[in-house]
Amino acid sequence: MAKVILHIATSLDGFIAGPNDELDWLPQEPDAIPGFSMEGFMQSCDTVLIGKNTWRVVKGFEEEPFADYKRHILGYSDDESRQTLLNLDRSSDKDIWLLGGGYLNALCHELGVIDQIHIMTIPVEIGQGLPLFGPLGVEVPEGWTIKEEHQYEGGFVERVYVQA
Repeated sequence: MAKVILHIATSLDGFIAGPNDELDWLPQEPDAIPGFSMEGFMQSCDTVLIGKNTWRVVKGFEEEPFADYKRHILGYSDDESRQTLLNLDRSSDKDIWLLGGGYLNALCHELGVIDQIHIMTIPVEIGQGLPLFGPLGVEVPEGWTIKEEHQYEGGFVERVYVQA
């Protein structure tokens, strides 16, 4: 049964994008984090949940990274998005990647559809921007505990959270 996994990068101060959706603080090179690769995770998923604002940013990339995925481009406050989330097809043997943004992350948390949270903390503070959980803030909500923690060269830290 497919799990919904929020897999995302944050700054040290808990933001997933700058105040104008800037992502220039993220490492730009594929091997920027020695010993870490997204490839295995990406291959474990066949569906992506992505917020409308995040989708606008992704569409601007040179190469669209989700062409081979089932995609759900969702709004934060519309009923259709809520129904899509509550009725997700979890019958696949591959997982569902919740990519966010912050408001979609908050909605998914509120609806109880997230099974795991994977956060790669990038060792930079950006001071302001879009919080990890939008209106809920930068912190992982109560009721989640760290299952795994991996530290990488250069101060990068990946944490995997599960519900307590």
